[in-house]
Parts: sequence; structure tokens; C-alpha cells
Amino acid sequence: MLDNLNFSTVEGEKVADISSGSINEAIRQLNVAASGDEFLDLFISLMRLAYQRKIIELRLWAQDVSALPRDRQIAFLNYCCRLLRENFIYNFNMPDLVGMNQNERNFSKNFARFINERNVLKLKRVFEDAVTDITGNGNGRIIFFDVAVRVILLLKQ
Repeated sequence: MLDNLNFSTVEGEKVADISSGSINEAIRQLNVAASGDEFLDLFISLMRLAYQRKIIELRLWAQDVSALPRDRQIAFLNYCCRLLRENFIYNFNMPDLVGMNQNERNFSKNFARFINERNVLKLKRVFEDAVTDITGNGNGRIIFFDVAVRVILLLKQ
């Protein structure tokens, strides 16, 4: 499963930090990392479209994400939760606590200010609820569009 993944020591240490000693979480993080920047691109699209309140484009975004296999949808939602946490911590200017790769940091240097104490827990709850709904075999298009609309409301807080 992980035979052909090549990671540097720094990347391995970040995965170890994020997984907090859980081998299952480490494997999940390595699989997410192996997907390249696909999840980051989806996250960036969601946040930019939500900030701009582009409802039609968000509906198309939800359709694209719902086309992923269910396990990838869940992995994406978990990635979003992690990135929300990292962006919130990024605001504290303590680089040792932030576990993001360079592409994530590049996005976060401008985005992190939108994740604050007023909305971080609510946003995290949106993504966690979506994981529960997807796991419960809910309709992906409806769930992801609901996520997008709720993100619109929470980003401005």
C-alpha cells in the first residue's frame, strides 16, 4: 500500500506529529500526502468561492467533489479539518506548532486571518458533520453544497 511512496525526513516528521503516535492515522496522512495537491486545490477553491459568494460555482464544486469515491470524500473532509486547525495556529506566529507543507503555507499566509476564534470551531463542526453524513451514505452533492453554503456564512465572522 505504501511501497512506492518516497518522503523526506522532514515530511516523515510532520506526518508523525500530525498522527500523534497512531499508525492508522499516519497511514491515512501518507495516503493524503500521496494524492499531491488535489485536496489543497479543492480546499482553496471552496474557500475562495465561498468568500466571493459564488453560488453557481460552488454548486459545480460540490458536484465535482461528490464524484470522488466515498473514502476520498471522507479523507478530503478530514484534510479540511486539519487545515482549519493549522490556519488557526498559523495566526499565533509559532512556526513549530504548524504542520503544513510549503504549498499549504503559501496559501495560508493570506488565508489564515479569516480563521479566528469566532469561526474555527463552527467551521470544524461543519466538516465533521459532513463526514458523519457521508459515512451514513448521504447524497454527496447535497452534503457538499450544504458545506459550501455554511462556509460562506462562517467565513465572514
